[in-house]
Amino acid sequence: MKGYKVLLIGSFLLLPNVSQALRCGSELVEIGDLEEDVEAICGEPYSAQTHTEIVGSSYNTEARSYNGINGQFPNSSLGAGVENFRQIQITVDEWIYDFGRSRMRQFLRFENGRLREIKNLSRGHNRY
Repeated sequence: MKGYKVLLIGSFLLLPNVSQALRCGSELVEIGDLEEDVEAICGEPYSAQTHTEIVGSSYNTEARSYNGINGQFPNSSLGAGVENFRQIQITVDEWIYDFGRSRMRQFLRFENGRLREIKNLSRGHNRY
């Protein structure tokens, strides 16, 4: 039984330090919230940086057999796909909130104005 408790406690240490919500006063901000709404609820961040990133995604299109009649593709599919790759540019805003020594600092990542990540950092430094 003792080994089980050590294993259980150790497994929590391996989990990423990522949250799905952040409490600001009596309200919560959650993944998917708009940047303006987060600032209205939590106030101005202690630190803010903006940059752009190029991200890519793959998607498949269906390959069709060509029958040569009138230069058309029939409705029947070969069952194979052609992989395509698309790159898009996104705007990334990274904010840090420091709510004081009694709380952990919070890292917030926005992509194109939507909150995508909330992560706990080390203990806060500001005195409130």
